[in-house]
Amino acid sequence: MPNDAWNDARALARTEARWGRGRPANESPSRPGHERTRKLKGARYALWKNPEDLTERQSQKLAWIAKTDTRLYRAYLLKEDLRHVFSVKGQEGKDALDK
Repeated sequence: MPNDAWNDARALARTEARWGRGRPANESPSRPGHERTRKLKGARYALWKNPEDLTERQSQKLAWIAKTDTRLYRAYLLKEDLRHVFSVKGQEGKDALDK
């Protein structure tokens, strides 16, 4: 699932028009696919870390992901739910797994 988000962003960036050497210096084209790819790449560590260990910047990146890519954010939440299942013991762990 996270790879799908990355691949989709890279595919969008590849389809955007590219400027050659003839581009005017004051003209800056909007490249949302390229920007999205950069932001997703920078968010990788935020997705891996435990929520209590996130920096302020990583928390902001997760909030951005929650707004812009629900599929990727859902994968993050599933990872956190599974982490919780393995951190609790006994019946509580079994109940968490059933949820």
